[in-house]
Amino acid sequence: MSVKLRKVGNSYVLTVPNEYINKNNLRDGQEMSVSSDANSITFSPVAKTKKVIPWDTYENKIPVFPEDISPETYIRKMRDEEDRII
Repeated sequence: MSVKLRKVGNSYVLTVPNEYINKNNLRDGQEMSVSSDANSITFSPVAKTKKVIPWDTYENKIPVFPEDISPETYIRKMRDEEDRII
């Protein structure tokens, strides 16, 4: 399959067919890395890393934990809620 390289402003754009988007689980706005060698250019999705929030971020903000839940579980739930917001 071939696609055309198009000039848009000061950049160039390649159109990626839907079959490749679906096959590789890509989405609009997906960050991609670009590499090249003598005969080819390769585009690869950048793996999104989950941010790690240090314990002391929550330590001073949560004075009391509910009795039926451990601090680790409580913080995990808070992180999951923040991830949904982002």
